[in-house]
Amino acid sequence: MQFRTMAAFAAAIALPITTIAQQPAHHDTMTALGELICDANPYTQLPPDQITGHQTGKMQLMTQSMTDLPEDAQARQSADITGRIAVEEGNYGGAQGLTFNGQPVHAKKSIRIPYRFAVTDKDGKYLYTRTETIIVTYAGGDGPGATGR
Repeated sequence: MQFRTMAAFAAAIALPITTIAQQPAHHDTMTALGELICDANPYTQLPPDQITGHQTGKMQLMTQSMTDLPEDAQARQSADITGRIAVEEGNYGGAQGLTFNGQPVHAKKSIRIPYRFAVTDKDGKYLYTRTETIIVTYAGGDGPGATGR
């Protein structure tokens, strides 16, 4: 199903359209997106396993050490954690074949962000650290305005 306007799309899924003045600040929106991603994580903050009693802790993003950055970037990055998050990029150049909920998706680019979390026993004693990844895929139709970066 395609929609000509955002209003038509919002009406179809019963979402209110807000004006720019009603929208939260960019930082607040990005913080909320981060919280949504963390809350949707199916691997972290699980209740104790019924057999082993193991449970998982909070999601922790993996960051680069300041010593891994070139000197000119260290001062700039020290105040900005965003620049230290370990990210791997992949460009697809129009790759096809992905689907989401049964619908084809045109992937342009993905980023992979590693994170880790502690695994503890039933008494909360640390056992080991497990590493997983978040993969964010940017999808679109390559229509007008899709210059690709």
